[in-house]
Amino acid sequence: LDQADAITTISETTARELGEYGKPISVIYNGHDLADKPKNNNLDTKFSIVHTGILNGEQNPQILWKVLAQMTREDTAFAQKLKIKLIGVISNEVMISIKKQGLQKYLETPGYVSHQKVYQYQSKAQLLILPVNKVDSARGIIKGKLFEYLAVNRPILAIGPPDGDLAEIVENCTAGKTFDHTAEIEIKQYLKQAFKKFEKQALAGTTQNASAYSRKNLTKKIADLLTEISN
Repeated sequence: LDQADAITTISETTARELGEYGKPISVIYNGHDLADKPKNNNLDTKFSIVHTGILNGEQNPQILWKVLAQMTREDTAFAQKLKIKLIGVISNEVMISIKKQGLQKYLETPGYVSHQKVYQYQSKAQLLILPVNKVDSARGIIKGKLFEYLAVNRPILAIGPPDGDLAEIVENCTAGKTFDHTAEIEIKQYLKQAFKKFEKQALAGTTQNASAYSRKNLTKKIADLLTEISN
């Protein structure tokens, strides 16, 4: 870093941490590829809550499983419509948490699928969930799947630091809401509101400016940076 002509990183928090080196720092996100986005996919008929990718113990949104279990007991219509889809590698810790809350019958776990299939699951989802690792560095974590979620324009329920970098992007893009891992009441209210909209077939995506995070635009930033430092 001391010898670098320029430094790139993937979050504002990390950029601030690297400021001590006194070098130009560019934040260039991982981004998404809109070219892979499925066209004209119908939404799931169930109230589908979807996560794609690895879901390990550090990310395990135990508060979400608790709230969903409460809602299935309190609302018959919700229980009839709920579907939890976890696409990819799911840790035993997550599966144990789900079983502990009695949610197995609502669960679908197709395992590993192609990237194109992942986009299809995402674009059909009624709600996308995005838990951030429960670690000290959580504020600077921006999951790569966030940008795919933005690309498919479905509501995002993120669970992590509300003052973190990921939460800021979600808010700036009006793509959903971020809650702390302990925000039981707030998460429940959000899910109830989302389900009411779903019942009226009005649970729409409100994401704005997703194109700013396309890999085409982000690659241009890298190209501009290379031109600048080579000159």
